[in-house]
Amino acid sequence: MTMPRIPDTRRSYLRVRDVDLYCEDTGGEGEPILFLHGFFFDGRMYEAQIAALRDRYRCLTLDFRGQGRSGHARTGFQLEQLTADVLTVIRRLDLAPAHLVGLSMGGFVGMRIGAREPDLLRSLTLLNTGATPHPPVRYPLHLALTAVAGFSGRRRPSCCAASRRNSTANRSAPTPAGRPSVRCGAGGGRRPTGRHWRTRCSA
Repeated sequence: MTMPRIPDTRRSYLRVRDVDLYCEDTGGEGEPILFLHGFFFDGRMYEAQIAALRDRYRCLTLDFRGQGRSGHARTGFQLEQLTADVLTVIRRLDLAPAHLVGLSMGGFVGMRIGAREPDLLRSLTLLNTGATPHPPVRYPLHLALTAVAGFSGRRRPSCCAASRRNSTANRSAPTPAGRPSVRCGAGGGRRPTGRHWRTRCSA
């Protein structure tokens, strides 16, 4: 299926720590939505959603370090560093409070931000993600995906070697109500608090 192209979108690289992170920004006066992609993808996975929302919201995508169109880095692929990267982008672009949408690995990052820096978020939407670590049995699947990518000619993400570290680091993620979360949101335009995220998250 061909995704719609997004016209009039600002494309730029933001230097964060030791790497250039690729960012797309539709601009506009609407409330900002920051979309975070899943492992082995990039911001282009949200093109259809952005096309539908850009008239009402300022839509941004960010490619995680070593993935998509962002630069390579030798270190820093643990979820803690990915979270720090996103926090830097939110503050540097003055997005707070922002709507944050995270799929899979992007959701891992979103949960950390929601629990630790709730004042930066207007809402948090989690897609196909969870607060529990990936089991070691999933590691061969991650490696197989990189092999398929290499065979197909797609650039291999430099973060693949850190897949095991990412999964281990995910054990430190807060687990709202002791179970994985599918969607968390701050309703009614209220500024969320740390307790708000812990009590509103539900499976």
